[in-house]
Amino acid sequence: YAAFLLLGVLIVALWHAWRRRAVHGVVLWLAAHAAIAALFAPWLPIFFRQAGLAASVEDWSGIAPLDAAQRWANATLADNAAGWGVPALVVLGGAVALGGWTLRTRSGPLAGLTLTIVVLPLVLATAASGFLHSFRERGFLAVIGAPWLLMVTGIAGSPRRWTRIAALVLTAGIAVLSLVGLRAHYAERKEDWRTAAALISQNGGPGDPIFLVHFAGEVPLDLYLTSAPPRVGLPLDFDWETGYTARYVVTPQDVEQRVPPALANASRAWAVLSHDQGRGSDYLIAALARWGQRSGQWQLNGVRVFRYDRR
Repeated sequence: YAAFLLLGVLIVALWHAWRRRAVHGVVLWLAAHAAIAALFAPWLPIFFRQAGLAASVEDWSGIAPLDAAQRWANATLADNAAGWGVPALVVLGGAVALGGWTLRTRSGPLAGLTLTIVVLPLVLATAASGFLHSFRERGFLAVIGAPWLLMVTGIAGSPRRWTRIAALVLTAGIAVLSLVGLRAHYAERKEDWRTAAALISQNGGPGDPIFLVHFAGEVPLDLYLTSAPPRVGLPLDFDWETGYTARYVVTPQDVEQRVPPALANASRAWAVLSHDQGRGSDYLIAALARWGQRSGQWQLNGVRVFRYDRR
């Protein structure tokens, strides 16, 4: 998303320099972005590896343009409150359009720059989501200044009567959506790792292996689980040195190599799953079901806990 921001700035800068017949401006902007690309080059292998990992998660598949616009607007104004995507898009789109209309007579590239930064990243992120599976509203934090600048300009700088009326209506809409977003934010409950740890502590033994998928979940679990049963993370090659450049989709081969050795001397085992959709946790559950009998299942907020006893 930061790359989309740089691309938008570059396009507008080249267009503005070309209109002014400023060849030196074109050369300077191209040189500046070439320098940025050269400095980023050492990160390219990790960048492509992370992009490939995101593309491997099927439930992060592409998104339709209208859905993308609604989720972007809803995240900007209403903190992704359920059911408010269309009103958020109408209010944000109206305020952005009013801001662009207000800035149209200003000299310089400000109107074109802000509108480009609003539109171009949204279009490119939506298009890339089809093969990268990577549309994320939080990514627009890199470009969030442009829509807010346009909204504020449209509301505060409307010179005509009809635009002042529109500004008042849009201001009321932004206020309502902000209140809805605050309510949704403070009503949101995070993952219940505290209860998950209490269940294992009360019903488990010190030798019970605990299986985690993409075992960054070990961090919050360790915060509340005072005992030290063995943690077994999947996939096989995920560790704290590779971190989020390691793959996080579990395969049957990962389960075959990691699960049976951990269960060899165990009479009971646990699976603690969170944010595991599309990451192969079903292979882990199937392996535990072949090994033992499910003796407990708890659906907590954002966390699922399973207990199995050896047959």
